[in-house]
Amino acid sequence: MAFAGVVHWGIPTPFPVGDVNAWYLPGRVPALIDPGPRTDDAWEALERHVRKHPVKFVLFTHHHVDHSGLAARLQREFGVEVAAHRLEADVLAHWGERAAERERDYEHGLVRAGVPPGLLEKMRYGGRRFDTFAENVTADHRLEEGSRLSLGDDDFEVLHVPGHTSGSIVLRRTDRTISLSGDTLLAKITPNALSVRASERNALPDYLRTLARLRGEQLGEILPGHGPRFSNPHEVIDAGLRHAQLRQQRIRSFLATGPTTAFDMAQRLFLRLPDSQQFLAVSETLGHLECMRGAGEVRIEQQGPIDQYVSTQV
Repeated sequence: MAFAGVVHWGIPTPFPVGDVNAWYLPGRVPALIDPGPRTDDAWEALERHVRKHPVKFVLFTHHHVDHSGLAARLQREFGVEVAAHRLEADVLAHWGERAAERERDYEHGLVRAGVPPGLLEKMRYGGRRFDTFAENVTADHRLEEGSRLSLGDDDFEVLHVPGHTSGSIVLRRTDRTISLSGDTLLAKITPNALSVRASERNALPDYLRTLARLRGEQLGEILPGHGPRFSNPHEVIDAGLRHAQLRQQRIRSFLATGPTTAFDMAQRLFLRLPDSQQFLAVSETLGHLECMRGAGEVRIEQQGPIDQYVSTQV
């Protein structure tokens, strides 16, 4: 399926979100955006396309494994050049050797959030299970806000849009008629801004600032990382900002009844969640609490290794 000179390749993932949208731009500088995860099924689907269509550049909009996992194999087997924002390039350059560190950081964050010991194993983000879906890759081109690229037969500019990850990017064609948004803007899903690790605690505040910035940009038709393309980005942005406001209103009302941990707050915000969804619920709750802490609405009181959140408005 093609749109405005961009061809869609659906690449399977092992995740509930389903296929990742790999976008192929044919032309003078054939390029591929977000090649998919490092699985046999994904490689089989992608290789069928790449055998028929030349690729000079592969870019990933962010480092999550469903978007970046096959970049190294394309580089190795087809000689493509890899490009990514410098922050995402740094993550993937050391993906394998930092696996244990990531796992420790996530577990420490879950303990601080007040997750009961019996749930810790079930709630781990995935650890080594997820690590296998990507591998180390050295980027040939490290991108920044304002970088210009020739992709296919058109020129694109890089918008640095931190939040979903610290180095997420949107690729906007310079005529501003289309933008490839990765997971920063999705038509039917509120993207996660993972907030469990201490290093991620600003993710949701960053994401909401990114949405406010994009609200003032001309983006054209959005070609996202998952789901259908859409032509109403400002409506999607406004919905995301409203969603955050409503979540934080509910958190304020719950905090008015007394101090709480992020885990206990998540149980009140998200009722009857299966264990498989608890990690993301706690992550989102931590993100909203950090937004409110930054605004001076809550403070943290440590109870041993656990953070208690206390309203400053009572």
